[in-house]
Amino acid sequence: MENDKSANLTIEALPDTQAPLVKVISPNGGEIFKVGDWVTIMWKSLDNVGIVEHRVRISRQGQNGTFAPIVKGLDGDDMSYDWQVTGPATSKAVIQVVAFDAAGNRGSDNSDTPFIIQP
Repeated sequence: MENDKSANLTIEALPDTQAPLVKVISPNGGEIFKVGDWVTIMWKSLDNVGIVEHRVRISRQGQNGTFAPIVKGLDGDDMSYDWQVTGPATSKAVIQVVAFDAAGNRGSDNSDTPFIIQP
C-alpha cells in the first residue's frame, strides 16, 4: 500500500490562565440597612471557560479592611444571594464577590463605595 500514510496528531489544550470577571451590582455603595434586614446581594460574572464557585464576603472597615465570609460554595451560575444583615453596625460596609473557575483562577469585585449598617 503505497498511499497508506499514518499520522499521529496530538492536540494539547492550552492552560486556562484567564481569571473570571466579576461586577458587584448591589449593594454598591450609599445604601442604608438595619441589622436583621433581608438584602439581595447581586453581581454579574463571566469566564472564558466557566465559573465553578462564588463566594460572598463583607468588610466592615471599608475597601482596605479585612473581609469575612458571608457564604462560600455558591454555584457558578448563581448571580445573587439573599443575606440577612448581621452586626456590628458600621458606616464602612463593603461587599466583595469572588469567582473561581475550574483551573483555580479567581476574580473579584467590591462595592464601589461603602454602605451603612445600622443597629
